[in-house]
Amino acid sequence: MTHAVIIGAGLGGLACALFLARRGHEVDLFERDGDDPPADPPSAFASWTRRGLPQARQGHGFLGLSSEVLKTEAPDVLDRLVEAGASVIDMTNHPLPQVKLLAVRRLVYEAVLRQAVAAETRVRIHRGATVDGLIAEPGSSPPRVIGLRTAAGQDCRGDLVIDASGRWTKGAEWLAAVGARPWRDDVSETPFVYVTRHYRLKAGEVFPVPLVASSVDLSYGGATTFKGDDGAFAMAFLTSTFDPYRGALTKADRFHAVMEAIPAMAAWTSIATPINEPLALGRIDNRLRSLVDGEGPVASGYVLLGDAAMHTNPVFARGVSLAYAQARQLAATIEQQPADPLGYAVAFEAWTREHINVWYPGSVQADLSKAAQMARSCRGEDAPAGPMAAVGNAMWALAINDPDLARRWARLNHLLDPPAKLFGDPMVMSRVQPYVAGHQGLVPDDALSRGDFEAIVTA
Repeated sequence: MTHAVIIGAGLGGLACALFLARRGHEVDLFERDGDDPPADPPSAFASWTRRGLPQARQGHGFLGLSSEVLKTEAPDVLDRLVEAGASVIDMTNHPLPQVKLLAVRRLVYEAVLRQAVAAETRVRIHRGATVDGLIAEPGSSPPRVIGLRTAAGQDCRGDLVIDASGRWTKGAEWLAAVGARPWRDDVSETPFVYVTRHYRLKAGEVFPVPLVASSVDLSYGGATTFKGDDGAFAMAFLTSTFDPYRGALTKADRFHAVMEAIPAMAAWTSIATPINEPLALGRIDNRLRSLVDGEGPVASGYVLLGDAAMHTNPVFARGVSLAYAQARQLAATIEQQPADPLGYAVAFEAWTREHINVWYPGSVQADLSKAAQMARSCRGEDAPAGPMAAVGNAMWALAINDPDLARRWARLNHLLDPPAKLFGDPMVMSRVQPYVAGHQGLVPDDALSRGDFEAIVTA
């Protein structure tokens, strides 16, 4: 049995605590926000305050990998989510008939998971606790982290400190304070801003599409819906910091009018009513951190999990699934840590590099390409889709008449297979490359033209 100390009670930190406790380990979980979720999870969206989670009321998709991990580690949580109103997506004629896909709002999902963790006798949740720094073993080089200290002066020591505090982790400062070398940090900034509003179906209406989400790509942005629980769904519009009209989208009437003007989105707005005001989320950068450099681990006894380790554009909905995968791996291997802290640091980093970080390069390339297209469109120039989008379009088009390719494409999108398994197959690429070549440089026929968009938001 080991003792884990976790920083952050978001979905990654909660899942890690749950998986560890159910394998017999002791867990102390520190969360900066002090409010507990309501006893009734479906009311969490309206009433639960999560100041430390700016994405809490944005749209969320929970990919197949997240449900697959829960199915092996905590199947009862899947059942509780359904009891709380999560929709089980109909898999009829779907490429992934064995995967249970859920549609549920983030705060409802998190409330269910928090309740499951709180019920574990091996987990102690410290609410309203701000971590102020790490505790290292005196004289260790590189530093061996043996605990943390809160701003209130509480010390908590354990075998492993797990940083699940998210993309804005202060881990670099904490490590520097105990004498560690700087960690490796790769960042690719993007200008993206998401503006999201939630709606609920009117009485007697049903979702217009069978899948979890519906998307429309525009040369200057994009629109997406994410199904939720209890007939609720999120509508998100992608804009950018260099779009002079981005601010207008935070006005309820303008946001609604833009969505109504996009035919695929109008199919949703026409059968629903809004339940909150539009909310903006910016600073959507891609970032990859590593605790191992050319000299080895910068520290031991400390690992990064979830968004603290890697975060990418949330439009791909990968964050929760990858955090769960990391949490499962950590729970399965943590007993190796006390005997060989440095070796464990290297091994966990190697696993993360192979199974988590492989998704980073593609996200960066796709975002750089999309940002460039949006900038051209906002300037009134021709704005063809970039090469990454062209490959995705090719896969969707080819998969329509190829069930095997559709299954493999779905497995990649739900993170059940790594990118190399599909794109490293010469037979697949021999079909994709001619399609891309034949559609290179084509300017998309926007479902809502840039001119019409500007007319709506300036009306």
